Amino acid sequence: MNQTNRPSGYVVAVGPNDIDEYYECVQPLVVGDKCFIRQLSVSPGGLTANSAVILSAFGTKTYLLDSLGDDQYTPMLLEDLRSHGIDTDYIEVLPGEENIRAQILLSGNEKTVLLYENHKPFITMTPQKRELMEGASYIYTTMVNMKEIAGNRELIDDLVAHGVKIMYDAERSTFTSYDDPDDRFYFERASVLSFNDASLEKFCAGRGLAAIDELIGESDKIVLLTLGAKGCIVKTREGEIAIPAYDVKPKDTTGAGDTFNAGFLHGLCSGMTLREAGEFATAAANRSILSVGSRTGAVSVAEVEAFARDHAGLRVAPPAF
Repeated sequence: MNQTNRPSGYVVAVGPNDIDEYYECVQPLVVGDKCFIRQLSVSPGGLTANSAVILSAFGTKTYLLDSLGDDQYTPMLLEDLRSHGIDTDYIEVLPGEENIRAQILLSGNEKTVLLYENHKPFITMTPQKRELMEGASYIYTTMVNMKEIAGNRELIDDLVAHGVKIMYDAERSTFTSYDDPDDRFYFERASVLSFNDASLEKFCAGRGLAAIDELIGESDKIVLLTLGAKGCIVKTREGEIAIPAYDVKPKDTTGAGDTFNAGFLHGLCSGMTLREAGEFATAAANRSILSVGSRTGAVSVAEVEAFARDHAGLRVAPPAF
């Protein structure tokens, strides 16, 4: 596809799809004990792919770079992406490979995720994919997925030179530490970073939020701290914005972080203020946990706004450290 035929202000998401197999535990899940389960559903998932689908549902033009296996799940994965408006022209299908699969065990308000081992190769960079990335407003991915691209450091510097901003979903498993020389390269070149409770604890390593302040320094970085049922904090060099969550009873929190990230990025692409983007993302994430599935956040902006209006009286106290 020629760049002149692409819309301005689009996002390129870089990361894998997977198949989520949902199971409900008949009794509480206890380590070392037998547990009976019943299957609920089989549906598309994957951290970055979830956010891409939800971002597209909000109305932001989104492309996805990924490699799929070639098995019985491939048609379902491609059809789900297309049904949500994702451009799949840049997705590879690898003959002889299997798609990534995950088992998600729901037990009360808790979930346990088991990932099947999979050695499917990641994407191959081509001139067409590079051109697509260079024309984007944002690249949305994880550090570990970016590292899997051959020549990624030179690519990142080129993207930054082209004015492309990079947003990382900083999951705990996707980085070693800020003090790691390899990781520091990626942290320093990011425009937006999203941490949850677990990854924030790992990143700060006992230093508290001073570690986040050091990361931001005098840069224009935006750091998102998602704190589950408490809400979120948006930090920049100019200060922080605390946004309370909604007091709702969750059915499944899988994909809540992906929904939040998609909501915030949609806000940035739509010209919202940081507070407006944070409020929208928080409402979107809280709405998504009322149903089972990792892509329940893939709804219209109007539906998120309706949730925020209908639940305006159910806000918790603003989060604080």
